[in-house]
Amino acid sequence: LTWCEAEPVACNRASAIAALVMPLVVLLLLLGGAAAACAVSRRVAARRRTRSLTSTKLAPKPTPWASMTAEGDGLRASAAVPPLRLASLAGSSARLPSAPPLSTRPTSVAQGGGGGGVLSWRRLQYATPRGKKILQPCSGSLAGGGIACLIGPSGAGKSTLLAILAGRRRTGRVEGTVLLGGAAASAGERQRAVGYVTQDDVLPGTSTVEEHLDLHARLRAPWLSGDDRAAAVADALATVRLSDKATSLIGDAQIRGLSGGQRRRVSVAVELLVLRAQGGGTLLLDEPLSGLDSVNARTLVEALAELTSGSASFSVLLSVHQPTQTFMGQMARVLVMGEGGRQLYCGPRQVGSNGRLQCALSAHFGEAIASLFANPAEAILEALVAPSAAVKARVDELAAQQAKASEADDGAAADGYTAGVLALRGPLDIEAGAIAAPPRC
Repeated sequence: LTWCEAEPVACNRASAIAALVMPLVVLLLLLGGAAAACAVSRRVAARRRTRSLTSTKLAPKPTPWASMTAEGDGLRASAAVPPLRLASLAGSSARLPSAPPLSTRPTSVAQGGGGGGVLSWRRLQYATPRGKKILQPCSGSLAGGGIACLIGPSGAGKSTLLAILAGRRRTGRVEGTVLLGGAAASAGERQRAVGYVTQDDVLPGTSTVEEHLDLHARLRAPWLSGDDRAAAVADALATVRLSDKATSLIGDAQIRGLSGGQRRRVSVAVELLVLRAQGGGTLLLDEPLSGLDSVNARTLVEALAELTSGSASFSVLLSVHQPTQTFMGQMARVLVMGEGGRQLYCGPRQVGSNGRLQCALSAHFGEAIASLFANPAEAILEALVAPSAAVKARVDELAAQQAKASEADDGAAADGYTAGVLALRGPLDIEAGAIAAPPRC
């Protein structure tokens, strides 16, 4: 009051400003409160919707072609009628058209059953969308079952070959034919019939090991009953020595779970489960031993050997960077790729007659190359990584032989083309005993 009496003009101005500002402040406070109330109401409504969705079983989306109904532990295609019409026909005498039950086991390559027979390929080659040739024309076969290893230096086209054989290469230009049981198989048919394990383990971190395998069994082997499915999951886990981890979370970068070696064995167990459910087939693995210690690597190879032992209906092809002598002892066949995607050899690890076995790699590549190390496979890889002039000449000669043999193939063999048979007609006569003391193979 004293100030207003002393400065009446300034006091009047301050009163006018306060009269203008106060309503604005009150208005802003009201708007802020309203916005906060709206946000709270939205959150409450969202929580209510979430609870209602989780507590209420959603009806399946009607489909115009088939309605899937639960029948025991399997699934059955009831009819080519939408579910709403099926509901209206319930209790009536109308006869619905029959459909083949999904619980029956597939028997053809198109259905993905039986593994489709022996995997082979003829004149197979691949180029990128820009025209770069990654894989030169090559032919081969996994006839006879057992484990086959794919070796070669980095950039030789090993991963590309495996992806094409598994039907997973979707870009670029693929030429040639891939056969299952002697019949040409499309990429889609190979995806269903051939097991494939990539370099990277794509696994759900929030699922347990048993849950992950059970899901694959339900989706890829729906003909299995509940008891058979549980037994198949347990058997696959026992094969890869993971029975004690069945209820453990797989884990990821945020969730602590399995180790790298255990995750790799889970990926292999999934494909083993499906192959055994089909009763046979082919399993392709891209660098399954990379990043594993010696114990995990040996465990994985033993699991694969157990799968293929005593049965020609199972075959395995895996790529490897370090083929040790112990590892090579488990192999039945060998496929060698050279620089530029050239196939240098595809055939048995050991050949011979009259009870005398010789190392096929030593005979094919020559004693001068194979004797660089005690293990011929390691010697060949070393020679291919840093080749001398003589090695380059020999590699070019072998690549030309393989290309010529591939072009000469007429596809008459019932189990596909076996490039190793023609490739062994090299400079050394194995049956004549040209190798006096071949290295252990």
